[in-house]
Parts: sequence; C-alpha cells; structure tokens
Amino acid sequence: MQKRYAFAGASRRGLHSYAKPMVQTYTDVAIPVGVYDTNAKRSHQFVQMSGENFPVYTDFETMIRESKPDTVIVTCVDAFHHDYVIKAMEMGCDVICEKHLTTDADKANAIIRAQKETGKDVIVTFNCRYMPFFVKVKELLASGAIGDVVSIHLEWMLDFDHGTSYYRRWNGEMKYSQGLQLHKCTHHFDLANWFAGSEPETVFAFGDRRAYGPENGKSPARYCHECSDHCKFYTNISKDRYFLPFKDVDGYTHDQCIYRDAIDVQDVLAVNVRYQNRALLSYSLNAASPYEGSRFYISGTKG
Repeated sequence: MQKRYAFAGASRRGLHSYAKPMVQTYTDVAIPVGVYDTNAKRSHQFVQMSGENFPVYTDFETMIRESKPDTVIVTCVDAFHHDYVIKAMEMGCDVICEKHLTTDADKANAIIRAQKETGKDVIVTFNCRYMPFFVKVKELLASGAIGDVVSIHLEWMLDFDHGTSYYRRWNGEMKYSQGLQLHKCTHHFDLANWFAGSEPETVFAFGDRRAYGPENGKSPARYCHECSDHCKFYTNISKDRYFLPFKDVDGYTHDQCIYRDAIDVQDVLAVNVRYQNRALLSYSLNAASPYEGSRFYISGTKG
C-alpha cells in the first residue's frame, strides 16, 4: 500500500534523503504528492531532480488540502519546523520531521500540545542508531558486557571542509538553528542517552567561536562567488544547480562568507551531563579541526 507524502521545505535533505529514495527504491510503499517552499523556482528543481512529477506549492495549507498527504515531511530551516509540524497535525496528517524537532522549549511544548490534541504521530529518526558500529556498541552494553555504564567520553571533530559547510549556510546563525549543539550535536547526545540508558538530570556547557564569524577574519563580500579575495576557505559553486540559479528569489546560496557579521553560532563546545542513573557524560565538539572523526570511551562497573 502506497502512502502519500508531501514536503515542507524544498531542501537538499528533503530531496536526497526522502524524495529521491521514494521514487528510485520505495515506490511500492511511498509516493511524493507535493512540495511547499517559499522559493518556487527551487521547488520545481526539487521535483525535476526527484525523478517524479508532482505539484509545487507556495502556500502550505493549500498543499495539504489539494495533495491530501498521509504524512508531511518537514525539511525546512530548523527555526520554522514547529509551524509546519503543528499545522500538518491540525489538518489531519502525521509528521516526519528532520532533526532537531524545534529550536526552543516554547515551540517544543506547542508541538506536544498539538500532538496530544490531534492524536497524530510525530517522528524524528536519529539515523546514527542504525549504523552498524553503534548498533554493536549498544548490543554489547545491553548484554552487560561492562556492567552498568559509569562514564561516557565522546569527542567529535569536524574538519575544515565539513565544519565550514555549516557556516556557509543558515546554520551559522542562531536565529535559524540555535547552534550546532542542536543542529549537529543532537545526533551525538541521542547516542549518549541511548548508551547511558537514561535521561539527563543535570547539564552544563561552555561554547565559543574560535574559527568562524567576524571576530576571526575579514569578510570582503557576503558570498564567495562575489568575492575577489580567494582565501583558503574559498568555495566555487559555479556549477551548482540547486541554489545559485534561484538566488534572485530569496538571496540564498550555500557559499556565504564564514566570517560574515551575521555568524553567532559557537564552533567549539564542551558539555558535561549527569544522568538519572548516575552515569556521567563528557562531550566536546570542534567544528574547525584538521581531523574528521570521533572518539568514544565508555566505562562500566565491570570494565
């Protein structure tokens, strides 16, 4: 049986993680029936690149009424997730929302209220839980191989290529993402909670900007493609088919200067957590590392 899916946000995540797999692999159970975005030109590109033909909308409620989806997939800018999650449920749809669900407690509580009132499902899937390595770690912990979890040390490093990608986009501005501690570290905190087998009781953290933003460099132009100063972080998007051709609509591309004034998201974080079951977590993120990767250390009462 095919379920009908509509998209709130013509993002690359929506295209490559959901729409294209539906069309290429899961046609027996899923069909895309509409996409909503404020940038209609990008939405048309979303449809073309998906390999299927379905309508483009610039009004979200009209899309719901006309395309009649079973489920809405929310893949827009993080700060606006709640608008579409809540409205979709109110209009009778289940929701799959990209992590993180939303950006502050008020929005989260509004989503919880709407879910209770409508009885619809809201799903946020953390894909790290399905990666073979992490699955094996969880299996070992669940088997009691090291006894009760006492402490977890988790260190995550993003190299300059990966790290700068967040600051070239809207993710580098708190008003849109509320920082990497939500947008990126959500995966890591979910893993830590899963491994600890408990929920946080006490949390404190420090953060700083040591690589990106106006305090760490000069911004001769807002975009790399308009900049004459080809610094070591210059990126060439001249062959881009998804953002640059449609910049005239909303001014958005993914080659914004990593030193621009609007950047206010931390690029280095340190977090300590005490869980309800007494397990402890020490976590760090560095989004400007020469090395890409992570390190895990988990200690238990038996090893």
